[in-house]
Amino acid sequence: MMNIMMMWPQKKFIVPETALALLFRDEQFIQILPAGVHKLWNLQQQHVVKTIDITKPLSTPVTEDILYLARLHPEKFASHLLQWETGAYEVGLLYQNEVLVDIKAPAQTGAYWQGQERLELRKVDIRESFKLEPDLANLLLAAKNQPLRNGAIESIAISIIPEGQLGLLEIDGKLMQVLAAGTHVWWKFNRKITAKNVNRYEALDSATLKLVDEYPEVFAGQIQSWETAEQEVGLVYQNNVLKDIFAPAQRGAYWLTPQPITVKKIDISTDFSVDKELARILLESKDPVLSKAVQRALLSTQIAESHIGFLELEGKAYSTLTQGRHAWWAFNRRLNIKEVDLRLQNMEVNGQEILTKDRVSLRINLSATWQITDAELVKSKLADANEFLYRELQLALRTVVSLQTLDELLEDKNALNQQVLQIAAEKALVYGITLTSVGARDVVLPGDMKQILAQVVEAQKLAEANLIKRREETQATRSLHNTAKVMEGNPILLRLKELEVLEKITANVQHLNVYGGLNGVMSDLVRINAN
Repeated sequence: MMNIMMMWPQKKFIVPETALALLFRDEQFIQILPAGVHKLWNLQQQHVVKTIDITKPLSTPVTEDILYLARLHPEKFASHLLQWETGAYEVGLLYQNEVLVDIKAPAQTGAYWQGQERLELRKVDIRESFKLEPDLANLLLAAKNQPLRNGAIESIAISIIPEGQLGLLEIDGKLMQVLAAGTHVWWKFNRKITAKNVNRYEALDSATLKLVDEYPEVFAGQIQSWETAEQEVGLVYQNNVLKDIFAPAQRGAYWLTPQPITVKKIDISTDFSVDKELARILLESKDPVLSKAVQRALLSTQIAESHIGFLELEGKAYSTLTQGRHAWWAFNRRLNIKEVDLRLQNMEVNGQEILTKDRVSLRINLSATWQITDAELVKSKLADANEFLYRELQLALRTVVSLQTLDELLEDKNALNQQVLQIAAEKALVYGITLTSVGARDVVLPGDMKQILAQVVEAQKLAEANLIKRREETQATRSLHNTAKVMEGNPILLRLKELEVLEKITANVQHLNVYGGLNGVMSDLVRINAN
């Protein structure tokens, strides 16, 4: 604030403690009056005093006319006015009584009144180094002074790199530096600053590898590169623990860490089988990265007991696999595994509708047991052993049934089994299959044929029953005739037979009266009174 007043000869002029005064005489600047009481002795000239309140120097503007006077009388303004200017690559830090209060951008000018609180502008050259010192960065990040806080927001770029990560610093689209974990602060005047975070414990991705090729000097001492040939597999170990698998004809890099990383290369040009111990480690790994790599890199199988396996390479037989675990590198190859069960197996041929020789339609269910005895022959000659054997049993059954009548089939089903076994076994043996047994489980007749057959059986059984009955009657008559002949010449025996009959009769009566004693019983008439 400026107060202008005319000074009369008899008066004193007082400059307040929080102000300065500019003295003009006859419209010419004379001097700056500090705080205090001032007397003007030249009373014949006109004096003008302009008072400036510098209680808050940062918010008290310095006008253009005062700056003009300062340029004309620099020695008079030197102790009262702070004039500052920043270069194209300079940042100004404004201090008030050694306390940072504001930030000035490059290529700027300005001025402040100096009051009781001394102001100082310190310049920072950001042409080469534009990263803030840690103390200054912390001061700006924690600033509560609003002007300073606003200045920091406009002036600095911040990148926070978490533990376990690194930062790729780009300035105006050019990679400048690899940043360690922590908080990093830069002056962003006239620059576009970005920082991409990457995991330091993972392999470099394709975008980062491109940067490695473009800025090798930035990554020097930061990464460990690797490369595999056309027929090489790379095994990545960290602290001697397997962590990843690299495919052939690949290149990449890892960030250098306190835990050493090594890449062991394996030549798979001729031998692409995986060592059993290495296969165990790979296939049983719980590490998600390694497990995912194993799925891409390995072909494995577990041959069970009483089984045999065959490995095919590019569609051709390569090796025979015995019981146990087997694994191969699948890179650059087309591999296939076929497994054969050598155990005794069962096959069901159900619901075969067949006409007999006498044109009776039957439905027969057949069971067979079989076993592969020459696995290599089966693999080379048959696409599907089960389908082949099923078809041969089906054809053999149809052949045998079509050559026999219904009566012949029903008379001896075992003959049917043996004939089917003989026909099918001969054909199966040619292809390495042994057919051990064949059995017709069910022979199902159509409904009307069942009824006719039941009537035939009933008639047969009825005739057999009549024959047996007549045979028994004849035998009984012959026996009765022989008995009569014996009794004809022996009255005592005849009488005993009568008593035997009497005994049977008396079993059915409640009272029996006998007269004449035993002799009456033997000689006289026996009277029975059934009351």
